[in-house]
Amino acid sequence: MDEKDQVEIYDLYESVGWIAYTKNPDRLWQAFANSQYMTEKNNQGEIVALIRWVTDQATVVLIQDLLVHPDY
Repeated sequence: MDEKDQVEIYDLYESVGWIAYTKNPDRLWQAFANSQYMTEKNNQGEIVALIRWVTDQATVVLIQDLLVHPDY
């Protein structure tokens, strides 16, 4: 994940009020490093939604975060 994506993901968490995540950005990026995720971008190339999940890679998937920017 590049720095621009980190800023946009951080801003997305802030936009939906999930400040428990944004109080400790290092921990947030560690969570992303240890899970899988997908983002959706608008026509300007800005991240406006994301889903983050954890899995055992065999049978179980747990959706941990599902965020959509309030403007969308």
